[in-house]
Amino acid sequence: FYTQQRKGYVFLIGDEMPYETVRRSQVKRIIGDTLEADLPTSEVFATLQEQYEVFFLFQQQGSHSERQVMPSWRALLGENALILEDPRNVCEMIASLVAMRENGTDWDTVAADLQRAGFDEKSVVSVGTALPSWTRQLDLSKQIDM
Repeated sequence: FYTQQRKGYVFLIGDEMPYETVRRSQVKRIIGDTLEADLPTSEVFATLQEQYEVFFLFQQQGSHSERQVMPSWRALLGENALILEDPRNVCEMIASLVAMRENGTDWDTVAADLQRAGFDEKSVVSVGTALPSWTRQLDLSKQIDM
């Protein structure tokens, strides 16, 4: 971000809801940093989104249902919380999202590029099912710049 003055990307993949807070004890134990207090997860994500395009890819094959998990992620990330129909297509999904954001490329072009690159039609269709509402809201005339 600081070097290129543009946002990077963070992709989170899972099947659980986010915790309401980031505990200072866990930050100390896992990362080694010292926080004065626990932080609301919404505050952590707001800060993260200042420098990154943050996506959550919900994998349907997990322990929790879409109905249980997605409302809390959509509250944090809006349309960047997406449903990954088949976890084997995570690379195709990430490549598609980055291509659409960086290049202002529409889904039809991305789908054709994926097929030319050798991805099978089933994978391409699976990725496409996650994108329609998101792609309609994307302003394809703009790249992400700060």
